[in-house]
Amino acid sequence: MWSHDAIVYQIFPDRFYNGNQTNDPDGTVNWQAKPTVDNFFGGDLEGILVKIDHLLDLGINTLYLNPIFKASTNHRYDTVDFYQIDPALGDTDFFRQFVQECHQRDIRIILDGVFNHCGSDHPFFQDVIKNGPNSPYADWFYFQGFPVSSDPLNYKTCGGCSYLPKFNLENLAVQRYLLEAARYWTSDYQIDGWRLDSAQRVPHHFWNTFQREVRKINPQIYLCAELWHEPTGWFQQGLFDGASNYLLRQLLLDYFLEETIDAEDFLYELTSLYNRLGENANTMLNLVGCHDTPRINSLFAHSPEALSALLLVLFCFPGIPHIYYGDEIGLEGGKDPDCRRPMMWDESQWDLRLYEHFKALITLRKNHPALVHGNFLPLQSFNHMLAFKRIYQNEELIVVINHKFPIKNISINTCSKKAVWEAIYPHGNFLYSSNSMIEVENVLPYQAMILMGK
Repeated sequence: MWSHDAIVYQIFPDRFYNGNQTNDPDGTVNWQAKPTVDNFFGGDLEGILVKIDHLLDLGINTLYLNPIFKASTNHRYDTVDFYQIDPALGDTDFFRQFVQECHQRDIRIILDGVFNHCGSDHPFFQDVIKNGPNSPYADWFYFQGFPVSSDPLNYKTCGGCSYLPKFNLENLAVQRYLLEAARYWTSDYQIDGWRLDSAQRVPHHFWNTFQREVRKINPQIYLCAELWHEPTGWFQQGLFDGASNYLLRQLLLDYFLEETIDAEDFLYELTSLYNRLGENANTMLNLVGCHDTPRINSLFAHSPEALSALLLVLFCFPGIPHIYYGDEIGLEGGKDPDCRRPMMWDESQWDLRLYEHFKALITLRKNHPALVHGNFLPLQSFNHMLAFKRIYQNEELIVVINHKFPIKNISINTCSKKAVWEAIYPHGNFLYSSNSMIEVENVLPYQAMILMGK
């Protein structure tokens, strides 16, 4: 499946680049303004194409776009029309051109599908507000009497947000409406995948029909569920290919940032996660930053070396690397909405060391099939140092991470017959094994390396 080779770059469309000022929403603020929950910056689909060379230089081959359908907010998780591109981003004709131009550059497109709820401005919900129980859509949502009231709420919502009324997905008419929209974008615009919002809030039977219908159109389509907790139960019946790997994110932060676990616990939990995921491990969306979390460059402001080591693990652990726009150049930000600052295009303000680190990790992954397809084998841990191996066909790579204290003369069991090991990241010396053991003389704090068996 193509997704095994994906390097995913997530874009919050309003905040990437303003390529067409004629479609800016009223009240669009200056690009350098502070983000709020309700302001717009004018980013659009045309802006992504204007800056596509940045993505190509970085090595991106897959774009994941936060919602682009017509909505009322800047995040657009409150869909108003499932068949229309938001006018502030472009239109359906331009989106068709957008997908074609990305495909010509070997960049695939994943759309954010919001099928658990809609926006309160959606015409069907507005019809119920107007006509109450006489509306043909009265049973499309969950009401506790009429008239409709947002204060206090007398209808079911997503997360208690009054502007996000929840669909009644036991209603066959609702299912048909949403499935037809999914078929429309999958077929007519030849998108390559769906990231499915609030997946745990939607019944299994809907996702089962959803995956069956879109796979009829595109058998290779990638389906990723937004799941913040244990995802394994959702992989039954092929409902999804993968999920947002928030469990991995938390492990990475526990080890590299919070320091609540040592290397032994970290390696144990990584191995347990890999084993639980099974064949879905290689199609998990491995993220450490996104539009719902503080920026990684702010979290690691006082320990950039730890962030560099974390990113190496992110790119070397089974799964699909996920980059949130701006993380690669050092964009900062706190909790939502601060984590949704506009992309910084003044290259003099970039963290070029970090940018080159991302590029190097992407190149490594593209050049070494073991990092894409390989099995995961834990080797050993010692206080804050750990080593694991990725194995695919004849390629064997050992990843060594030391988080905190220097270690001298550490022996590592390679579990291999290969006698020579080359340091391919960073490029360095050759190590020689004896009885499957190699000895590393010095491992410095925050040092990370990859060794390849020869």
